[in-house]
Amino acid sequence: MKTRTVKLSDEFINILINLPENGLGYQIVKVFLKSGRVLHQHKVLNSELLMLDENEIIAPKDIENIELEISQKYSGFSCLLNKDNTPPMPLPEAHWGLFFYKSPQ
Repeated sequence: MKTRTVKLSDEFINILINLPENGLGYQIVKVFLKSGRVLHQHKVLNSELLMLDENEIIAPKDIENIELEISQKYSGFSCLLNKDNTPPMPLPEAHWGLFFYKSPQ
């Protein structure tokens, strides 16, 4: 399936840039649209490009909020975060990778 990208507004880029990545250069997010629809398990590249399926058509102005997926499992890994999408304790960004662990099979 083909994918499309949408460049996020500076507001959401500034939020995501301060949150941990799920992998090198990407985050898995939940997107809340102003219409009330919620898009789950969507990838954002470099905190600024939202990846959409070919049939999903939204504009940056349609987005109400974006959050990291909290209990997501992506490629067998889960992320431990507080409910407000922050690490359990203040750590330099370079150490946020410590909060990813291999999910039991």
